[in-house]
Formats: sequence, structure tokens, C-alpha cells
Amino acid sequence: DRSAKQVAKVLWDKFFCVFGFPERIHPDQGANFESQLIRELLQVAGVKKSRTTAYHPMGNGHMLQTLTFAYDCTAHESTGYAPFYLMYGRIPKLPVNVMFCSIERDSAITDYDTYVRRLRDDLQEALTLAQKNAEASQRRQADLYNKKTRGCRIEIGDQVLLVNKGERGRRKLADKW
Repeated sequence: DRSAKQVAKVLWDKFFCVFGFPERIHPDQGANFESQLIRELLQVAGVKKSRTTAYHPMGNGHMLQTLTFAYDCTAHESTGYAPFYLMYGRIPKLPVNVMFCSIERDSAITDYDTYVRRLRDDLQEALTLAQKNAEASQRRQADLYNKKTRGCRIEIGDQVLLVNKGERGRRKLADKW
């Protein structure tokens, strides 16, 4: 149910009462967010509402870098590693680490040569494991897909359609088969 009443309840119960009241929210222009009930809830909560461009997600591009960074810092199921780690050989320092002073220093690194050697070895191991994990994931996905598909049996003498790729000229208007 995506009624305005249900959206207001979820906003209150699952977001405001869990994470606190934000300064503003930035929803799409769905009717459930444009209702009088949501306007009153946001006014009572002291939350401003900004608007996004309808049917034009490119209007929200200001968050693209942040979302890309979050995606790159998250371990992927297929590889078992975050793309950031596979690219740079380290886990990035995140704002939450700074806030809770949980930044780890590697005391085993004493000089530049040791750092480079260790980084190269760690990256090589991670890339090898990521490649094995990705291949295993591809096999699993192919197996799952192949369980659902049924091939059609073609016997000698059956009529079939062939793609006509040799057509010259205006292929847009030509028969596809």
C-alpha cells in the first residue's frame, strides 16, 4: 500500500523515530508525497521538502559522486571484494571511521619498498580471489538461468527463420527475417 497515510506512517515509524528528524527530504513527485497529510507531517516535524524534476532522474545528479563512492566501497557478492579495494589495494577512510576514531594504522609498514611489495602481493591475491569468485558466481547464475529455460527441438526438415544480415542499403526498412 503506497497511500499517503501509509507513507506518513512509514516516514514517522521507520525513519524519523529511528534516525531522527532530517533537515529536509527529497522525494520524487509521487502523489503520496504531495498530499496534504505529508505536508502537515513535515511541518510538525520541522522537515523541509525539496522537489525533484518529474520523470527526469538526471535532475538529481548532485548525488551521483556520493552514490558511486558508496557503491565502490561496498563488497560485491560476485567478487567478494569492494571495487575500491581491488583498484587501490586498501579500504577507504570513511566519515564514520573519522567520527568514531577507528582508523587503523598499519604498523608493519616501515618503509616505501615494504609498502609497495606488500601492496602488490595483497592486490595480486585479492584479484585472483575476486576472479575465482566472479567465475563461480557466473556459473551459479548460468545454472539458475538454464534450469528455467527450455530449448526447442529442431528436427531436419523443420522450417525456421534466419536473420538476414547480408541486406545492403536501408536496413531499417528491410525484413528482419
